[in-house]
Amino acid sequence: MLKWWRELNSKHSGSCISSTLAIEKNDGWSSLNLSIANKISKEIWIEEGVIHLHDLEADPLTLALADDVHVIRQLIAPRETLVLGLARTIYRAARNPQGTYTCTLAVKVRYSIDGAWSEESVLPCRLQMRVLIPVELRRLKKKDRLVSGLERSIHASGSGW
Repeated sequence: MLKWWRELNSKHSGSCISSTLAIEKNDGWSSLNLSIANKISKEIWIEEGVIHLHDLEADPLTLALADDVHVIRQLIAPRETLVLGLARTIYRAARNPQGTYTCTLAVKVRYSIDGAWSEESVLPCRLQMRVLIPVELRRLKKKDRLVSGLERSIHASGSGW
């Protein structure tokens, strides 16, 4: 069994969770996973992950923005990790393209601890997929996020960014 992880870690100090995106390859199959780790000694309620696609390029469609919500609604026990597949949610947000497509991907996880709501963002990255199969995932450098306008569009969008 071959495991290959390419992790893109969030860099938010003081957060109660740690969210990462990774492509896992196993026995010829690839999946795009969001891992949410509980870093504290209390249970954490994970409500949802908001998927934000920017600069989507898919033949014959090109979109500036696309969003979708991956409903999670699960408790994470103290010091445990929840792993979720995101390929289907991203595919749906991209309007079900046939063939290869690329986009800039940002994910925001909404969670609650003892009734107090908070959010955790995964650093934006560039994603290439072929229908439901992730091909490449790479972290964007700060200058790339600014050039693409991703940081402005995330804050301006109506999805709680």
